[in-house]
Amino acid sequence: MNRLLISLLLLFPSALAAQGWQLQTSDDGSYFAGFLNAPAGVEMSLVCGERSPQGLSPQETGNMEPDISAPNTLILYIGMSHIPAPQSEFKRQDVIIGTGAQGYRIPELIWNELFGTWEARIAAQDALLQSMAASPGFEIITNEGREPIPAAGFATGYDQLLGYCQSMFESSGISWDGTPPEPQEQSDGGVDLRQVAEGTIVEGCNGDATTGENYLLSGDIDGDGIEDVVLDWREVECVSAPARPFCGASMCSADVFISSDYPVTGQPKNLLALGVKLIPLNNGNTGIITGGSVGQCDADGRNPCEYLFYWDGADLALAP
Repeated sequence: MNRLLISLLLLFPSALAAQGWQLQTSDDGSYFAGFLNAPAGVEMSLVCGERSPQGLSPQETGNMEPDISAPNTLILYIGMSHIPAPQSEFKRQDVIIGTGAQGYRIPELIWNELFGTWEARIAAQDALLQSMAASPGFEIITNEGREPIPAAGFATGYDQLLGYCQSMFESSGISWDGTPPEPQEQSDGGVDLRQVAEGTIVEGCNGDATTGENYLLSGDIDGDGIEDVVLDWREVECVSAPARPFCGASMCSADVFISSDYPVTGQPKNLLALGVKLIPLNNGNTGIITGGSVGQCDADGRNPCEYLFYWDGADLALAP
């Protein structure tokens, strides 16, 4: 389920469950999401989402506007029937959720102009959410007034949402607590380099990211019969700024995880590239082709503007 559908659910609350807060889940193969939806007439949802463990590309499913949350973080959506649409300021930090005698300020709310709703990122175990779960009712408090919100089903749904989010994140190779997962051994005793690369993205982005169709490439680069993995940072966009931490004006890093080398060094090989692709070599191994800048290729006499790297038994070597 994508942001457009969430927006429709907020705009047309009759589509939600009629009684109490309820959990809904979605996994189209490219992205999964969990939604704790408020009862009919209340435009609120708590959401988590990330890449699906099924590993399909967004191009295959058409899901180009997924709900993506950082590990151990939930997205809070509040519709404009509860908080009016902004006239000039598109961020708010003055909205409070009251739970009995306690009041909790919502972290910065940002106006999503495309879908007409407010959204905030909140730690999954934030005191605000825990107090909401322990309260028989709560209310939204703004400068415009106070509005009671029913709490029936919230506590149960909140627990179910956290369980689902943690399970799905970890099934996708992303630690729910935000730390890169420990590499798991494959059946052949080697390290699962795809999982290592996914953990590298979480660590490099300090949270979640969206990825292109070819963000991970795989092939037997070192000739040991075990899959090696190339992470192309050009195909990764971090949700939190900076969006592309390992890219310059045109070139991006490419991390190469070699099955015979990574367990020894604990580090990938790093290339600077304007795009990456893999090709078969005459010796049966897989080579890495990187694109270069026009100035670089002109200086090196490269036409076409490409560089071929191969494994020489000890390191990645540049073919003449």
